[in-house]
Amino acid sequence: MNKVENSINQIKEKITAIRDLIQLEINRIVFQLDSAKAKVRLRGEYSDSDWYGRASSVLRSKRVQVQILTRKLQELKTLEKREYNNQVERRFIEVAKRRLDRELFLSFMVEAKDLAMLGNRDLTEEKNKLFTPREIEYLQNQYGDYFIGEE
Repeated sequence: MNKVENSINQIKEKITAIRDLIQLEINRIVFQLDSAKAKVRLRGEYSDSDWYGRASSVLRSKRVQVQILTRKLQELKTLEKREYNNQVERRFIEVAKRRLDRELFLSFMVEAKDLAMLGNRDLTEEKNKLFTPREIEYLQNQYGDYFIGEE
């Protein structure tokens, strides 16, 4: 595990712990609100309306906080996956350097760099080279622009 993965894991653990604490607070508030509702139904006792309003407001706020933290965790997972993919790419290049002859390896590198310079637009062009115009028309009619367009 490298430094980036280690720091990402530490951040994920901290965010998860904070999110879990907030979720406990949410559960406690929900219990209190449910208890207040039960008192109204059973005994006709109404709780303090200011307290009830504040508790409901805090509950909404805490739920938003959980959503934000969950989104941050997802962003970290995406970052972690990107870092993993970068590691795989670097290791692949190392293995290719060792196992392929120099000329073949360099030709692969030149082609990969050319494709990288083109960006995503080359993917659409490559797809279009695979199919005849008639096939493209059929696939577009069947599956829409998703098939031919950018993914």
